[in-house]
Amino acid sequence: MRFLSAFLLCTLMLINCVGAGELLNEAPNDTRLKIIASQLRCPVCQGESLFDSHAALAKEMKLIIREKIANGVSDQDILDFFQQRYGNYVLMRPAFNSTYALLWIAPFAFMFLAIIIFIIKWRSHSQTPLPADHQQQSPEQQQNSPN
Repeated sequence: MRFLSAFLLCTLMLINCVGAGELLNEAPNDTRLKIIASQLRCPVCQGESLFDSHAALAKEMKLIIREKIANGVSDQDILDFFQQRYGNYVLMRPAFNSTYALLWIAPFAFMFLAIIIFIIKWRSHSQTPLPADHQQQSPEQQQNSPN
């Protein structure tokens, strides 16, 4: 039993060391692949970057990125290629342009408008004076009054 435990422990340590060695020997192209893939969204997964995705389409897209890096294509050209192919949705951080300005600005405008309306209503309500007969009566008299 001790032999089996020692064997398993050594095996796990060896596997861990091999994995760490692969990370240390990472090629510069793999670093570029990670950077580019983290800037792209997986078309299959919702809200997950291409780098984090394990979908089949994501793997194919990573292969295309790897091929384009090997061919000397710039990062921006690779991002433009995928944007043309899949639209603005594929970018993790889409550019701010006039087409989407309303979508970006509308929530803030509605919140600002709601605050202004609330302040106006609150001020007008707090500044409304009570009728003269209610100011001079006691609370018991106000309950007994026909109003």
